[in-house]
Amino acid sequence: MRNNILQQSLMTWALWWSFTLCWAPFTFGEIKTPDTHISQVTQSSTNALTNIALDYAEAMAARKVTEWAELDLACLTRQMKREGSGVSPQNQGIAKDCWQDTLAAHRELVRDEPELGIFGAMGRGAGLGLIHESHRHADFWKDYPPALAISPAILSQSQSDVLPQITVDKAQPARPGGLILVPGQNPVEAQVTTVDLLVTFPNPMVAPLALRPGEPWWTSGVIRRYGPVRTLVVRFFVVSGLQSHGYAVDQAIVNEALPDGPQLAEPGSPGILPDSPRWWDRSQAPQLFEDELHQAQHLES
Repeated sequence: MRNNILQQSLMTWALWWSFTLCWAPFTFGEIKTPDTHISQVTQSSTNALTNIALDYAEAMAARKVTEWAELDLACLTRQMKREGSGVSPQNQGIAKDCWQDTLAAHRELVRDEPELGIFGAMGRGAGLGLIHESHRHADFWKDYPPALAISPAILSQSQSDVLPQITVDKAQPARPGGLILVPGQNPVEAQVTTVDLLVTFPNPMVAPLALRPGEPWWTSGVIRRYGPVRTLVVRFFVVSGLQSHGYAVDQAIVNEALPDGPQLAEPGSPGILPDSPRWWDRSQAPQLFEDELHQAQHLES
């Protein structure tokens, strides 16, 4: 009797275990597959929006006006107001005017004004001024728009053959946000994707200048050292859902430099992340410095 009971218990346990093993893959698959699919779709969407930010930055650095304007929200808004909603492709005249207005705004932001009381201060010309975290509380600090870092406003014409190298640093998935289409009006709903791009200036001789970390920014009798920037990270905002508001395209980049363009309702972070800049020094590119010195001596003679 005891043996029969033991055998029945063992058979029941074996049947239950076999059933569990047979159905476990299906059960676990039903739980994991939807999450995996959603994650893949989200990542694919983020990658596409990241490419928009990268294309936008590269077009600005290379002075490709039409390509840049087709991705710029302020330019698209001007086109929609002048030619009606849903109009495509970009009007060349509108694109050129928007480009020139953006560069003018950038130049105004980096205009090198003389500072009283500074003895022997080393000027920066059309450089970036204060961009490092150590100067964030300075009187002359400005939250620059991200496009300024790769704008022709700070890049010399001679730099056309050594354009900044731009790569993706990181991107965050889209989040709900508010977009102010017209100043003074209530914001509309939109999806906002944050994209950080790493900008590298490969040649210190033509890289934009900025005040080195720890240098005094207040009125002082010491010399201030400006140096060529080597790398920094800029943060762009890609807005999605524009077609529901009459635009010809559904995604574009916010242009913070133009006040007549749509802006995010929520305060954003600085366009140039203040903890990201790194500077060139002589030890990092000795041959470049030697070549430039030799060329300068040759020109003088």
